[in-house]
Amino acid sequence: MIRLWDLGQQRCVHSYAVHTDSVWALATTHSFGHVYSGGRDQSVYLTDLSTRESVLLCTNECPILQLSLQDDTIWVATTDSSVYGWPAEGLTPQKVFQKGGSFLAGNLSFSRARASLEGSAPVPVYKEPSFVVPGVPAIVQHEIMNNRRHVLTKDTTGSVKLWEITRGAVIEDFGKVSFEDKKKELFEMVSIPAWFTMDARLGCLSVHLDTPQCFSAEIYAVDLNVSGAQEDLKINLAHDTLCGLLVHWSKRKQKSSSHGLPNGDSSIGKDVPSKDSHRSRTEVDDTTENHTTHVLPSFEFSTVSPPSIITEGSSGGPWRKRITDLDGTEGDLPWWCVDCVTHNRY
Repeated sequence: MIRLWDLGQQRCVHSYAVHTDSVWALATTHSFGHVYSGGRDQSVYLTDLSTRESVLLCTNECPILQLSLQDDTIWVATTDSSVYGWPAEGLTPQKVFQKGGSFLAGNLSFSRARASLEGSAPVPVYKEPSFVVPGVPAIVQHEIMNNRRHVLTKDTTGSVKLWEITRGAVIEDFGKVSFEDKKKELFEMVSIPAWFTMDARLGCLSVHLDTPQCFSAEIYAVDLNVSGAQEDLKINLAHDTLCGLLVHWSKRKQKSSSHGLPNGDSSIGKDVPSKDSHRSRTEVDDTTENHTTHVLPSFEFSTVSPPSIITEGSSGGPWRKRITDLDGTEGDLPWWCVDCVTHNRY
């Protein structure tokens, strides 16, 4: 049900029953004379708010989550993660009604449902979208494995995959198998402290790091197959993951700093706020300011499909960038991340 409200009177002045199920998205023309609507019934309708004339614009294979009108195209986002561009005649919506198939929107929602059951459902004006931006199946289930480096996921197609968090990559695709059975099969009798939290609310994996908890997990280098590593050498998972994520930022900042200062001195990390000494587990000489970040293979992130960093900016608003787009000028990265990468302090 679509409802038109008068804000001055604080009441609903009109109701338009055009959908057979819940309405989840709306988009209006610039004149506010027509509205495009979509929802759980997988349909997009165009309705004239003054004459109550309505027409079925198109149908999709999945419920509709968002609508965005751009000139003569209505962009439709559905639960299958893809975005579709349908003809909409947004500048002259009357042209759509001229194609026929319109009906008068009722006042009661059950009238549309009854009409659908009686076989008088309208025929969509358009059969195929003009544009398709394909998406990837959304992750609907995940489980962090005991080694705290791997995560098992299941997407909307039923495909089960194993991810390596320290590289942001799928290391094995098991296909459509039982998620619970695969989780039991991959179980390891190891105990690694939890150094990150995770959610998949956006349909993809989001890893959250917070200091100092994220620096609590260490493993032996030999377990990561680091060539030439001593048997007692340990790798801090958060430290090396941050180095892998910020390797492009570190190199570009070092390059720009060496070009901008006399004698090639670098200012990397010198504007980092001071912190309590108990937070620093590894103290190194200040010459590390001029070091080139070395990333182990187990922490190398793809440059073809790089992950994004989301953090809170100094001005208060969050910002997001792919790791390959970091140019070294970002001055509002968390100080503890900068200190970790540029000084090896954590």
